[in-house]
Amino acid sequence: MLPACYVSKSTVHEHFQRWNKAGVMAEISRILLAEYGEKVGVDAQWQAMDGTLLQAPTRSQKISD
Repeated sequence: MLPACYVSKSTVHEHFQRWNKAGVMAEISRILLAEYGEKVGVDAQWQAMDGTLLQAPTRSQKISD
């Protein structure tokens, strides 16, 4: 759900895919993790990930709190 002032969602997705393939997103993640590690510290000995997949709301749907 992009505000109307931005380009189309398909254009944004194309740019994201191009940047991801070029390694830009991985580099951003690396930089942010390094900065966080310097400021807070990162315990990389144990990691876990959890997630949920949901359909994104359309413009006509309200986003619940």
